[in-house]
Amino acid sequence: MDNWLQRVKSRIEYNVAETDKLLLALSGGADSIALFHVLRQFGVQFSVAHINYNLRGEDAKMDADFAERLAHQHQIEFFKKEVFPGEESKNDLQSWARNIRYQFFDQLIREQDFTLLALGHHKNDQIEQFFLKSMRPSSVFSLGGMKILDGNRFRPLLDVNKDDIKSWLLANKWEWREDKTNKKTDYKRNWWRLKGIPHIQTQYPDLEQRLSTLQEKMQQVEQAMTFALRALITPFITQLFREVTQFDLKAFKREHNSKELFSYWLQEKGFSVDTIERLWGFDSEDFESKMFKGSQDLDAEFKGGVLYLFKPSNTSGPNYNVQSIEDLQKLDRIKAVSLVKEEADAKLEGHKSFILPIKEHAFPISIQPTDEGDKIAVFGLGGKKKTAKELFKDARMPQCIRKYFYTWKNKSGVLFIENLRTSELTRWSGGQVQHYKIELN
Repeated sequence: MDNWLQRVKSRIEYNVAETDKLLLALSGGADSIALFHVLRQFGVQFSVAHINYNLRGEDAKMDADFAERLAHQHQIEFFKKEVFPGEESKNDLQSWARNIRYQFFDQLIREQDFTLLALGHHKNDQIEQFFLKSMRPSSVFSLGGMKILDGNRFRPLLDVNKDDIKSWLLANKWEWREDKTNKKTDYKRNWWRLKGIPHIQTQYPDLEQRLSTLQEKMQQVEQAMTFALRALITPFITQLFREVTQFDLKAFKREHNSKELFSYWLQEKGFSVDTIERLWGFDSEDFESKMFKGSQDLDAEFKGGVLYLFKPSNTSGPNYNVQSIEDLQKLDRIKAVSLVKEEADAKLEGHKSFILPIKEHAFPISIQPTDEGDKIAVFGLGGKKKTAKELFKDARMPQCIRKYFYTWKNKSGVLFIENLRTSELTRWSGGQVQHYKIELN
């Protein structure tokens, strides 16, 4: 077995557990085809995803057909997506394609419960990226290069030379597809691959080793800085929901007022220098929501001195249809359901609980993500109705977390909008009616 294959085998055994569910990004090029056969050879179970950007006419279709045929030949689950370039692709075609690609992969990971995304990046990609990153304003972290395992992204071929990959494919008579546009020097990456790096190597034949050593040191620096950063940043972070993080920028400025720390923290997450500059410059007393595309994985919202980081998603949570008190007690979103016998005990603090009188039409109760048009007869306002949108605005609620708040309704109307207000319908009705206190997690 080739030395590099033995290294890759050990790497896979170390990083891929039996319980992992692997998705391979398969373009049809030599790198991803090699990884396809490596995973098969070492008995790893995986699925395949391919995306056709329709940028190269018939060649692109042939790439897609080739990838699908290969997957089916080996009885491997195959996912595909087809997109067409539009206005948004004109300014930066490669960034557009990269964003589309990872949005597709991330969607599959969420919907199909994949735990690892296998990518065919190799040593030559690492070198090209170093020069690309060093030529534009970027994070010091990016000069450390890609990592073999970075979150759920797994790059087992990252220290393997592309020539070795192609030689192995040829020796085994495995075909792959060549992208003809890789020969065009219009793209910066291609220019570095075809002209820039070969020219530097005429003066520094050991360039690969020099850069590998430098990137190892940069990654060590990154680890140390990340540890120090988290110690300073963590006190200002609150995890609101599984996919939403709140950062109190106003308090951070008051305590440290360090733009450099703030910048390093967001650059580590993939935010651009320009976006960070804008976020730092906002007025902390401005309560108008401002939305940003932060990175491939994160969007951002700034409101009233607070920064919210969240994973973009168009999906909302499940709907519930509750037929009885017993059904309520089974819901994982409910902390406690208790019978209230005295009006004095029916007083509430905050908006994480409400009183439910069991009248004739108490059930069924629907519990579903709040629609901003939902109207509630607000408790304490003499029956005056307000929409959820008005209540969100009154509470200065950021847009990115509104979908996590649910509305409780029955035949009589809206009973409760979580974390906002209760309805006049939940007012104490006297001793002849059973009242239950519903507390949320």
